Amino acid sequence: MTDTVVIQLPVPPSANRIWRIAGTRLTKTGKRAPNVIKSPAYRAWQDEAGWLLRSQRPGRVAGAYDLTITLPKVRIDPDNAVKGASDILVKHNIIDDDKFARRITIERDDEAEAMVVTVRSAA
Repeated sequence: MTDTVVIQLPVPPSANRIWRIAGTRLTKTGKRAPNVIKSPAYRAWQDEAGWLLRSQRPGRVAGAYDLTITLPKVRIDPDNAVKGASDILVKHNIIDDDKFARRITIERDDEAEAMVVTVRSAA
């Protein structure tokens, strides 16, 4: 466990591009419903970001946390980067669950080359 984790990641696809409909599926009640899957772009980003994250050997922040996302100069709505960053942190056990976020700050740094994600314990 640690109090602060700082990692660099590629910018995720927009939250609007995470999910795709791939046909239909049969529900438990026998009705047809859209089959929603992760988009190929989002799966590819998760793979790339996961390898980069592991190579940085970050620690783990347990419980409540504050999240700061610093974006480089990119064309993405800043709040759309939060979902991807939070998902990758949970997937790789850096945080317990994104529901424990106490504060989320998003900022831009036009000089940055990658997205910088900082997780600080709020305990």
